[in-house]
Amino acid sequence: MVNSDVITGVRQAVQDFVAPGIQELRGEIKALDTRITALEKISEARFSEIHSKLDARFSEVTSKFSEVSSKMDSRFSEINSKVDARFSEVNSKLDAILNLHDLQIRISKLESQRTA
Repeated sequence: MVNSDVITGVRQAVQDFVAPGIQELRGEIKALDTRITALEKISEARFSEIHSKLDARFSEVTSKFSEVSSKMDSRFSEINSKVDARFSEVNSKLDAILNLHDLQIRISKLESQRTA
C-alpha cells in the first residue's frame, strides 16, 4: 500500500500544482493565438491597402507613359511627313536641275554643230 499511497500522492500533487499551471498556459496560449490572429488581420488589411495604392499608382504611371508615347508617336508622324515633303521638294528640284543640265548639253551640241 505504500506504493499505492506514493502514486496517489504524486497524482494529487500533479493535479494540485501542475494541472493548474497547464491550464493557465493553455489560457495564455489562447490569448496569444487571439492576438496573433488580430495582428494577422490588421497586417492583411494594411498590405491590401498598400497593394491597392501601388496598383493605382502603377496604373497612373502606365497611363502617363501611354499618353507620352501617343504624343511622341503623333509628333514623329508629323516630323516624318515634313521630312517626306522636303525630300519630295528637293527631289523635284534635283530633277529640274538635271533637266536643265541635259538641255544645256543639247544646246551646246546644237551650237557646235551649227558653227561647224
